[in-house]
Amino acid sequence: MVLDSFCGTGESTKILSKTYSEYLVVGIDKSSHRLGKHEKKELTNYLLLHDNCESIWEYLVERGIKVDFHYIFYPNPWPKAKHLKRRIYGHPSFSSLLQLGGILEVRSNWDCYIEEFGISLFIAGVYGVVSALPENTPISPFERKFQKSGHVLWKYKGKL
Repeated sequence: MVLDSFCGTGESTKILSKTYSEYLVVGIDKSSHRLGKHEKKELTNYLLLHDNCESIWEYLVERGIKVDFHYIFYPNPWPKAKHLKRRIYGHPSFSSLLQLGGILEVRSNWDCYIEEFGISLFIAGVYGVVSALPENTPISPFERKFQKSGHVLWKYKGKL
């Protein structure tokens, strides 16, 4: 299984389903408005869920279900210090994310968010790599927007 957490419009889920044609690819987002923008799919190996990612993570963990790959593209960085608990690595569901296993890739245009994510995982005993993302074909509307505006894009990749 491949998870695309906080998938927005589901564009990234659709792209991932082409890359991982032998897997079930599940995109999750809490916004019905964003999911409603999804263009009709032509592939059958993915689905989009309207729910909180944290709830789905906990559901999978409770049932002992692991994922092979987990993608989190351009999550809200909640830049104010008072919002730390809203960031994934400051949220109570962070332990559920860790228990899902698999290869985790997180992307953001906020280098400090990716660095903090990597440090949080390191503290949890997970080793990965933080690096600049080379210019590529955008996987999501946010990635497209940030590339066009000249942002340096960052990623964390590691095995949980």
